[in-house]
Amino acid sequence: MEDYEPYQKTLIWSLCGLYGLLGVLSFARLCRIWCCLPTHAGITLEKLFLFFCFEGSLLRTIFFGILVVLKDVNNFFLSIDDDSTFLLLSNLPRIVFFSTFCLLVLSWIEILYRVENLQQGSFKKKRNIFITLNLFVYLLQGLFWFFLLYSGISEHAKRTISLIENLTFSFVAILISISFIYYGGKLFTLLKDYKEASEDLLRRQCEVLSMTLICSIAFALRGILLILTSIQTEIDKNAYLLFFYCFLSEILPCSLLLVILSRSDITSSGISQTGTKTRSGHRGGSLDGSDYGTSSRTINESH
Repeated sequence: MEDYEPYQKTLIWSLCGLYGLLGVLSFARLCRIWCCLPTHAGITLEKLFLFFCFEGSLLRTIFFGILVVLKDVNNFFLSIDDDSTFLLLSNLPRIVFFSTFCLLVLSWIEILYRVENLQQGSFKKKRNIFITLNLFVYLLQGLFWFFLLYSGISEHAKRTISLIENLTFSFVAILISISFIYYGGKLFTLLKDYKEASEDLLRRQCEVLSMTLICSIAFALRGILLILTSIQTEIDKNAYLLFFYCFLSEILPCSLLLVILSRSDITSSGISQTGTKTRSGHRGGSLDGSDYGTSSRTINESH
């Protein structure tokens, strides 16, 4: 730790600035959608993604900003292991970003079901599974917090619970990584089956491929690092690894998806509405995939 102390403050404030910028961009995009499309107030996957991204970024900004000001930066990783505020602010964004990228996987599933003209009942079952999984993860995190903060258990028991917590969420992260590989690969293959190639189609293939690679690698790294920190606790106190972990597992995937959304027209389609147009008259590239569904006939003919 002694070698890293002169650079810890720079790394922490760099993370604070990156998360702050990510939060501002997410909030600006969300406000733009609400202001430009006041007649479409329904919930969309894009709006939910932006909200969760903003919420997670705000919590991370508070964590790396305000908390580091209140603590001695040279002992930032060593003096607050038992601080309840530290524990809540460090763990809550983790499950918020989990929900954020669950939405992206869910949107890909919805696109696949629309394009392949599969029964909506099957998609609703998968959506219910994702909702149940999210609720279970939040409940599980709440139970871990309760045992770590509010119960009179021994320090050895707390370390055991912390180990179980890290292993549990490493399994969840790897599960999400596999989901990205499976559904992202399936969607990419589906896009390649289009008969007529176009610049827009190639762009969408690149978007899906890049999101699949980055998100699957990000969540796989998250799972591996959680396992390593369970075995070797000193890894969790390394400023460089902390920056590496946050940037690759949260900042980079969210930034990439925000760039993809900003390149597309603002979508006006809600979860219960498909095929609507933006004010410019063109279909918006959205998380809920209404623009993909219009080409299902082409794909079906190609088979």
